[in-house]
Amino acid sequence: MSNLGPLAPDHNPFADDQDEADALSSSPKHAQSSGNTGITDTELPTLQQQHWDDQDQHLDALSASLQRQHEMSLQMNEELDLHQELLEEFDGDADRTGLRLGGTANQLDRLRNSIKDHGMVWILGALIVTLILLIAFFK
Repeated sequence: MSNLGPLAPDHNPFADDQDEADALSSSPKHAQSSGNTGITDTELPTLQQQHWDDQDQHLDALSASLQRQHEMSLQMNEELDLHQELLEEFDGDADRTGLRLGGTANQLDRLRNSIKDHGMVWILGALIVTLILLIAFFK
């Protein structure tokens, strides 16, 4: 595992954009020292206040990021609801089309069976009509 080293004190892990990170990094830097050496009792409240201000900025950035994510999730939910409605409508249309195709197939089956069963009668009738027309035409 590689060692990335410590993060800079002005690093904002909650920033969504580089611009926000740049805005937060432009805030005044506070003096850091190891331990309490070099810090007087009068400087301590100032350093604490700066630390709290930095934390407030990070929390504000986190809050803004969470708000954007919440808004995006609401938009995605609306989009998914719309897609669900469209799919249900499509499913209903497909079912109705399937029923209509089934009814048409049944009608074609009945017609085919009727022609098969009564085909000779239809041919005989057509020949008789043709014969009558020919007799009437050539007479």
